[in-house]
Amino acid sequence: MRKLVLCSIILVGLLSNSRAQNYELDSLKQQLSLTNTDSIEVQLLNEIAFKNINVNPIVAKDDVIVAYDKATKIQYSQGIARSLAVMGGVYWGFGNYEQALAHYLDALKEYQKLDDLKGRSDCLNNIGEVYKKLGQYNNSLDYLKHALTLKEKLHGDNVPALSYNNLGEVYTLMGDFEKAKEAYEIAIDAAKEQKDTRVLAYATDGFGALYLAQKNYEQAVPYFNKAIELRTEINDYRGLAYTYTNLGKCFYNQSQLDSALHFYEKGLTSSKKASAADVKANLFYLISKVDSVKGDYEGAYFNYYRHDQVKDSIYTIEKSAQIARMQAEYENEILRKDNETKEAQVSERNTLIIAVIMLLILTLALANAFYNQRTVQKKANKSLSQKNEQIEKQNQEIQTQAIKLRDLNDNLENLNQNLEEKIRSRTKELEKTNKELAEYAFIHAHELRAPVANILGLVQLLRHAEMDAKDHDMVEHLYAATEQLDKVIQGIVNKEQQKDI
Repeated sequence: MRKLVLCSIILVGLLSNSRAQNYELDSLKQQLSLTNTDSIEVQLLNEIAFKNINVNPIVAKDDVIVAYDKATKIQYSQGIARSLAVMGGVYWGFGNYEQALAHYLDALKEYQKLDDLKGRSDCLNNIGEVYKKLGQYNNSLDYLKHALTLKEKLHGDNVPALSYNNLGEVYTLMGDFEKAKEAYEIAIDAAKEQKDTRVLAYATDGFGALYLAQKNYEQAVPYFNKAIELRTEINDYRGLAYTYTNLGKCFYNQSQLDSALHFYEKGLTSSKKASAADVKANLFYLISKVDSVKGDYEGAYFNYYRHDQVKDSIYTIEKSAQIARMQAEYENEILRKDNETKEAQVSERNTLIIAVIMLLILTLALANAFYNQRTVQKKANKSLSQKNEQIEKQNQEIQTQAIKLRDLNDNLENLNQNLEEKIRSRTKELEKTNKELAEYAFIHAHELRAPVANILGLVQLLRHAEMDAKDHDMVEHLYAATEQLDKVIQGIVNKEQQKDI
């Protein structure tokens, strides 16, 4: 009785989640019927197609083709990139990895043009998944790690659960079980925290596959059963096909052939619903092995024949060569862009170095001019101070003489005349000194104009050079400072010229 109640509760839960997913699709379709904006229509079609990939990839393909055509017509770059990525997912669902890779690479190029970090990371992740399916695990690992780096940069503390799950799958296939386990644990914790049933199902199935690879069937089976519950909940038929396949392998490896056949056939049913030709081909092969062990050679031959038919329809040597060519083209494109980026960085660095050198030259010139001016000023001040001391001394002498002159009324007029003559003489000497100082300043102002004019010319050239906004501001400030110094020097020259007039 308790088992019946428990089964009823699980069934109600699965139906509720299924209804929720259908409601989400219906909501998107309703929004699509109400919109009159082309770009929003493209976005909605892409999302409807994406959500149908694991449920009904044929419908998904029809929707994404419409989205791509409309996005191309209105030149909606973001919509084009998303359509290409979703189409890659559709072909992934069909098991046509050559077409999936082609569309993912095209989508990646579009996202690079848009500088869309999320789009790039998703495409890199999906390309890594394609290489994993093709058995190129090192290539897969490189792309998945690159994707993970971008996702961590994009999301910060929000752990990208799917990326860690995908790494776990590759590590399992490469036999690095410790790293696989670590990656799956991170993926499961993050998926639970983010309430992401799809990724939780992936990681749960991944743990089962990890124990299957270690021939620990007792621990593998509960994980596969849990993955089936989760994938049934979200109608992930392709995922169900994978999990049923793994369960069948568990029982086959334990020589429980009837149980193995039972799960292989359930996987075959799910793969047909998902139009997953690659999974279907693999299941026909596995069923033929069961038939062969059971002695049903006619059934084994028939299922192996069906395996060859499906396999030939999705993958050939020619397609493998096409994949290699596409990968080479993409890597060449990435290398070219890296070189362009490095050249731009070198050019920018050189421009910055030139600007710094010019600034240093200007600073040294200004410092030298300031030093010379201070030196001249100090000398002039010293000379004036000495003259003032002499005048003060002379005044004291005059005062002393005046006292004496008061006693000598008879010689007062003569002494006054002598005193005026001395004052005129001292005044002429002061005027002469001031004139010499003015000439000195005028000459040095003329000498300063030439280097300042050179600096102005160089700065003017820099103003017309290509540089970023920050460097341009620095050059403008440099130009303004040099121009101000030139005006000060010109003022000194003009002032002295006016005096001469």
